[in-house]
Amino acid sequence: MKAKRTFWASLLGVAMVTPTMAQPSAADADENGYYNGIERTTVPQITEDEGFAINLDGVADEDVWSRTQALECTKTLANWNTTPVENTWGYACTFKLLYDARTLYVFFDITDNTPNYYVEGYGATNMDNCEIFFYADPKQRALASETALADRSLLSQIRIINNPPKPNYVTGGGLALSTVAENVVSGLYYGTTTTDKGWAGEVAIPLDIVVTADFQDNVKEGGTILFDIQPANVTTSAADAPRDIILAWSANDYDAWRNNARLGEITFGPMAASGIQAVEAAVDYTFAQGILTMDVENGTPVSVLDLSGRTVGNFVYDSAIDLSSLASGIYMVKAENAAAFKIVK
Repeated sequence: MKAKRTFWASLLGVAMVTPTMAQPSAADADENGYYNGIERTTVPQITEDEGFAINLDGVADEDVWSRTQALECTKTLANWNTTPVENTWGYACTFKLLYDARTLYVFFDITDNTPNYYVEGYGATNMDNCEIFFYADPKQRALASETALADRSLLSQIRIINNPPKPNYVTGGGLALSTVAENVVSGLYYGTTTTDKGWAGEVAIPLDIVVTADFQDNVKEGGTILFDIQPANVTTSAADAPRDIILAWSANDYDAWRNNARLGEITFGPMAASGIQAVEAAVDYTFAQGILTMDVENGTPVSVLDLSGRTVGNFVYDSAIDLSSLASGIYMVKAENAAAFKIVK
């Protein structure tokens, strides 16, 4: 990804205070340089068609989500220079991961009885949020030096909030936010929903915006990157309200935002077993000047979805389908009882 590096302060538009948390020492690591307590998991693979069909609405009701295990954020973090507090709110988070050839899919489900969602004028960390961290090279942990820091040019931080002011609104820092325009990252899509116990979200993150070209082999089957997910609970509503508690899957202090030593590891695994018994047949089609013709019977139901997985049109096939009114972009077409395919408008 060709982009200039931009520090967190300029991305968030606020002054950053460098915390003075202790760096991990060599004594914290084993003979392989792995730190005590880091989490590891293997992410199941799905096809691009299956990924494209995920409706990013914050409700994990697609079959593919049943193919991966739910993980928990059980570690309580220090917020900047403070001491971790007792979780008196019953705050909790579980999440699931899937990937295809281009995209990592994240579903998170947060238990939160003190909702404080997006408010205009509040700071990004002064409302409930969920941060997702990536680091491209698992070999570059801070291994043997108390002062060693992670290479921030390889770190991506994506902060997602509920009820965003515009679609796919994110804040954060590092590689993923280095070309951000008005807090929207090109190609990243997500949806959130308020639940009876808190809120949940589904996120589609293009792997090439969180991992540089030099490390793309690390996001293919058999590769590994560093990863963490950290939801934060703000229990009072104010422009400067503190995060009363932060949870994490792997990191055991909030210094992970600048030091990857305790981020977890995700390894990209083989294709997940599917509950689909029959393989759907491919469809012959042509698409020219906005007109789509397919080798299917008249009367066949056809759906067209955009890159976020949202349905932009349902049709009953009759010789052809006129898609000339669609905006330019990439779309997935799915005819009943046939394999989905992509078209470029």
